[in-house]
Amino acid sequence: MRRARVGARLAMAFGVVLALLVGTGVTALLGGREQSRALERAEDLAVLSRYVADQRYYDADVSGWQAAYAWDTYRVGPVAAVQPDSANRAGFLADQEALRALLAAAPVHLMTAEERRLDDTIGAQWAEYFADDEEAVARYRAGDVAGAEDAIENGSWVTYAKILDSTQQLAESVQARSAAAAVDARRDARRTRTVVVAVLVGAALLVVLLLVVLTRSIVVPLRRAVGDLDRIAAGDLTVDPVVDGRDEFREMAGSLREAAGATRRTVESVSELARTVRAMSDELAARAEALSRANAHTSGETVRAASAADTISADVATLAAGAEELGASIAEISQGMQASASVAREAVEVAESTGRAVAALGEATQAIATVVGTITSIAEQTNLLALNATIEAARAGDAGKGFAVVAGEVKELAHETGTATEDITRKVAAIQHGSTEAATAISRIAEVIGRIDDYQASISAAVEEQTATTGELARTVAGAAAGADDISTTLSAVSAASVSDRDSLSQVTASVDALQRTAAELQESVSRFRV
Repeated sequence: MRRARVGARLAMAFGVVLALLVGTGVTALLGGREQSRALERAEDLAVLSRYVADQRYYDADVSGWQAAYAWDTYRVGPVAAVQPDSANRAGFLADQEALRALLAAAPVHLMTAEERRLDDTIGAQWAEYFADDEEAVARYRAGDVAGAEDAIENGSWVTYAKILDSTQQLAESVQARSAAAAVDARRDARRTRTVVVAVLVGAALLVVLLLVVLTRSIVVPLRRAVGDLDRIAAGDLTVDPVVDGRDEFREMAGSLREAAGATRRTVESVSELARTVRAMSDELAARAEALSRANAHTSGETVRAASAADTISADVATLAAGAEELGASIAEISQGMQASASVAREAVEVAESTGRAVAALGEATQAIATVVGTITSIAEQTNLLALNATIEAARAGDAGKGFAVVAGEVKELAHETGTATEDITRKVAAIQHGSTEAATAISRIAEVIGRIDDYQASISAAVEEQTATTGELARTVAGAAAGADDISTTLSAVSAASVSDRDSLSQVTASVDALQRTAAELQESVSRFRV
């Protein structure tokens, strides 16, 4: 069995099982076919039995209707009794037609030769019976009752006895065949059942035997391979699996042997590598410790340098802040001088504008004086006219009294106008004198403001020069502060790098320790294998 591959063995086993199933099925089909044939025969005989039973029914029914209408000849008369519409005669005629139809549709294909002969005989006997009946009916219609009864008694009834005998023979033949068919059916059923059971039992035994052989051919090498794998799992790499047969289990055993050998060689290599790793990890640990000490010294020096750089950076930052404050103060002074110069220029412009306004005021007072002179002249003339009017009113007497009053009022008004113009003249003269003095003072103020503007321009130039110097100083100090910050930042980075290196060295030391432990564990694990 081991000479065939597992697939071929399984295919063969399934093929045998399939063949047994097919054989069992064929046997069952053959038995079923025999039973089907027996059932068909039984059904055919049942049809034939119903046909014979129908014949027996009509044997009794037809003769009964004949006896009934023959008795009616005494009750209603012979002519009336044989009329087609007479009840008993009509029943006879109906059975006659039904019986003829039954005989015409006889299942002769289901009959044996003897049964067909008997059926033909029965048909001929019924034809004779119906002929005798027609003769009797003709005699009844002719009034020959005695002749009709003789035709019935010596004709129809004799033929009827023959019909009963032939029908009995046909029924006995059909019954005998039905009984034989039932016996054959039971015998065929028992035989089919016996054959099917025998085939099933034989097939089951063959399948069990085949399964036992097939199972042993698979389980035995599998158990052997499992045992070898258990030994390898326990660490025994000296296993040498048995390689026999020509199936997949031979290939599996060969592969297992190669795998065990490869594993054995791998374990030996791993053991050697573990020893090498252990030695290298010890050396790496010593070097890591030396690097850690050197890093600690470097870190201390870097911290001190960083502290000094921070001090320098703080001093430079203070100086830079002072320079920035000085520059800010000078800038504020420059802005103040610029504002003062702007104000001085605005004052000069205002003084000039005021001078022009005062000059315009002098010109306006001159114009006012001219106007006042004109008003004074007008007032004098008005006064003269009022005087003349008064004189004329006096001359007019009573008629000029009203006019004299108006002339008096005009004279008074002219006098007041003259007084007002004199007062205005005095005030205009005072304004002209004040405006002249104001123009002189404003000119002097403009000259002083001009000199102040010149001084402020000189001061502003000096402040701008000082601002440029202070800005350069501030940039220089800012550059120094930036350089000090860079130095401090660099030293801080160096210190951080030193700390990072220290952490990295700590991690390296931890990794070396873990590597040493791993190498020890690897050696311990490898030592469990037997090579």
